[in-house]
Amino acid sequence: MITIKENAFKKIELDPGSSIFMYHWKATTGEMTVDQFMAESMDLLDTYLQHGTRSVLAVDFDFRFPIEPELQTQANALLLSKLNGTNLRKFAHVISGELITQLSVEQLFEENEAKTYADRYFEDREAALDWCRR
Repeated sequence: MITIKENAFKKIELDPGSSIFMYHWKATTGEMTVDQFMAESMDLLDTYLQHGTRSVLAVDFDFRFPIEPELQTQANALLLSKLNGTNLRKFAHVISGELITQLSVEQLFEENEAKTYADRYFEDREAALDWCRR
């Protein structure tokens, strides 16, 4: 994996050989404002669209930002719907066993009913990578 971008809230990596775009949320996400969450999410989307890989792997172990239902709807309309019709075929989510984090992430992605890619949730990063590579 090649690190292509990193800041206080996230790290973005790319594996061009396997066509995998990976991002890791950091524990500092618990300090984000709604505007920062939307800006960071838009940056993720824009960076993904520049590379157009077949798989995305989101490492959400340290994601701490609580996503309220109203924000889920807004994020879906502005961000996730733009993934539909791209080269994306698989979206893997590596989540912690922490219920609140898990629910926030799952609910956000489940709102995208028109998605044109498969998504799956894992507790193990290596299992998620294997699935992305298949």
